[in-house]
Amino acid sequence: MTDTGKRGWGWFWAFAGVGAAGAVAVLGMLTIGAFVLFPTLVVFILLVIRGGGGRPMWGLVTGAGVTLIVIGLNWHTSPAVCEGTAQAGVAVAEGSEWSPDVVTSAPGLPEVPSVTGCESTWDPWPMGLPGGVLMIAGLVAYVLASRAVARPGSS
Repeated sequence: MTDTGKRGWGWFWAFAGVGAAGAVAVLGMLTIGAFVLFPTLVVFILLVIRGGGGRPMWGLVTGAGVTLIVIGLNWHTSPAVCEGTAQAGVAVAEGSEWSPDVVTSAPGLPEVPSVTGCESTWDPWPMGLPGGVLMIAGLVAYVLASRAVARPGSS
């Protein structure tokens, strides 16, 4: 296999997968990240040992950017803190079914939010914009590095 074959788009996308998993490991360190980190490091080391290092490692940047974009899109569809009215703690009169007529205020109970609908969502830009920049930067850097090597007279 030639040097060009080892440094092609397949290697780039393999490193992009590792970059995406690495971003999940870092961002989710308190939850799933600890379980993702070790396998991600193992795959990264295997890729480098098998000869995929060099230019394709720009895929790490692209993969991290893709993860941030996915998180931003998820935020766009997830409900944020909904605005509603908070009532003083309410209790239903004992022995009766709930209806607005039998709700009485009970001192000492926590406030209960009463929200009829939630149309608000998290803003996707804090994750989506840096993710897009990273994704495009990784792709552009890989293409420019590949062109620099492909030019006649360069090594």
